Amino acid sequence: MSVGENDRSSGGAPNANRPPDVAGDSDELAADDPRRRYYRGIILRLYPGSRTGVVRTAHGRDVPFALADVRLRGDDATFASLREGMRIGFDLGWTSRGVRVTTIRI
Repeated sequence: MSVGENDRSSGGAPNANRPPDVAGDSDELAADDPRRRYYRGIILRLYPGSRTGVVRTAHGRDVPFALADVRLRGDDATFASLREGMRIGFDLGWTSRGVRVTTIRI
């Protein structure tokens, strides 16, 4: 298989499986902005029934969270204000189930 065939098999988009770019937006924040204290990512999935979700990090790793274990920070910091695709700041911690999101900064 040649390189050209490989590109066509992915629908002609060589970066179709590449995670969204969320690392570059930290340059837009002021030096004293509190959001600079957090990792940057996006909300990939939200499950309102169980009040859980998944955050995708700037490096493409998916990290789950449960609202009961998360501190929400920022203006209008409620589960209802979270949206899939929303850029957020977050912090991680270890739980009995592995790495989880512990803080979300809107």
